[in-house]
Formats: sequence, C-alpha cells, structure tokens
Amino acid sequence: MIGRAASLAVIAAAACGGPAVPMQPPTACPPALAVAPALLDDDGYRVELAWRSAATPDTPAPGDVPGYVIARLGLGPLPASLWLMRPDQPACQARIAGYRAEPLDDGVVLTARLDGCDGADAAATAWASLVGTDPTACRVLVPTQQTSDGAPPDAEAPADRAPADDAPADDAPADDVPLPTPWDARLPPPCDGCTRRWTLATIAGTPALGAVTALDTDLDAEADATCTRAIIAAGAEPRPLTETRGVALVGALADAAGTRVALFAGPTRWEVVDVDAEGRAGARRTVDTGPEAAPDPDAPAACAP
Repeated sequence: MIGRAASLAVIAAAACGGPAVPMQPPTACPPALAVAPALLDDDGYRVELAWRSAATPDTPAPGDVPGYVIARLGLGPLPASLWLMRPDQPACQARIAGYRAEPLDDGVVLTARLDGCDGADAAATAWASLVGTDPTACRVLVPTQQTSDGAPPDAEAPADRAPADDAPADDAPADDVPLPTPWDARLPPPCDGCTRRWTLATIAGTPALGAVTALDTDLDAEADATCTRAIIAAGAEPRPLTETRGVALVGALADAAGTRVALFAGPTRWEVVDVDAEGRAGARRTVDTGPEAAPDPDAPAACAP
C-alpha cells in the first residue's frame, strides 16, 4: 500500500518544518498519512495531535499554543483549512481556529481546534483530510455489529445441570451461535468447560474489515474466570491489521477503488492504516493521546498461552 500512496502522491512539505503531507487526486480518498480523527465537544471539533508528559522537555503549559510551537514539536502546523468527512454527509471544509494544550493525567493533550463544520449536522466523530482537495468520492463507512446472545453463566447453577422438564428439546444454548468461519478459524477453541460469547464488527467492501472479541468464561470456577481474545483484521482470510491494545475498529474510508484506509480509535490512542485489496497493511500512522492506562483489576484475565 505504500507503493499505492507513492504513486498517487506528490509530497509537499508543510511550512515551518511541519510533516510532509501526501497529496491525492480529488476523486480519491486521502492516504493514511494524511488522515486524523476529529472529535466533537462543546467548543466544536478538535484534532488530537499528541499527549506529552509534563516532565517532557518543551511540553507547553495548559492553554493556547502558538503554531510555531506546534511546528517545533514536529506536530504541524496543519493546513490552514482541511476537509471533514462524516458518515452519510458531504465533506465539509473547516478552518484551523488555533491550537491548545488541554491538561490530562500529569501532562497535556495538544489539539487543533476547528471552525466551520459544527452545528445541527455535526457527527460525534469525523475524519479530517489534511490535504487541500475536496475528497468528493471518498465515503466514511462505519461497522455493523453481530453478537452472540449468550448471557453470563449463572454462577450458582452447576455446569452439567439437566434441562427443565418443560424445556423444548431443540432449545440450543444461545452461546452456540457460530462465528463466521473466516473469523472463527483465527481464534483458538475455548478452554475445557468454558462457554464463549463474541462480538464481531464488520465493514463490507474490498477488502472487508472486521474486529472480533471473544470472551471465554469458565463454568467450573467459583467466581467468573474469564479470558478475552481480540482480532482486528482485513480480507477474505483475515490478515491482522494492528495490535488491539487500546483501539477498536471505528470506520474506514472507501472510494471507487475499494476500501482504502482503516480507522481505529481508543481512549488513549488513534491509528490509521492503508490497506490493499487483499487486506495487507501499508503505511501506518499511530498517535498516543494519553498515557498508557493502568491495568483494570476488574478486566477479564489474560489468556493463557
């Protein structure tokens, strides 16, 4: 996919030492290196550029940050105007309203504030194209979700409990709903005596994208003893696209040539990845927007090797 981006692009360096931004024809989706998520809050849309610890040299104090400081940190400046892309809406041209450092966990998140695209049609999450051409033919796709209907097992009921006399003979457990074969094949079987629940988010196209999370629960344990496994992948034979640490599949950019960019986001990180028709990952951009979260004591246990 790197070759695809290079064949489309003429690299234009941003002013003041900012990062190079690939350019693309007006009918194509921007490549991953020229895409960033824009989040909506009470002040409008913002693009999170990075999280920096308060102890890191040159970290700005909370408040407004001049564009030359953003450039000195290697984070921009962004183009004076950019295009917001949202599901089921035409692209909207936004303006950079300024940069800010927002306090977060003994550090700051550096953000670019946008004007011009909030209002009645605003979407909670949008994707910003950092190139100057209107991405007319680029669509934002969002996942559809399937899930098994299994409820957590009753901790007081023995795993080998006989069915009630009045239970229908063909009443199969909801947890027996199968995953689609390509995804099920990527997961190991659940542990002996475990029941499995799963969720699968998919985006149709070429390649198809998907993210599956499986939760295995040990029926024999006195308390819930669980294990989670997650995959984010693409293609007919799903190829892994990214680590699942802290991100989920939230969308894709697609044009007439197919699905072009996979979009991932989480509470402390966002990521964009070029994909080709076979589901192979190309150019990638990953941005940390907060410190790595401490382990959650209530989270399901780590899976055994």
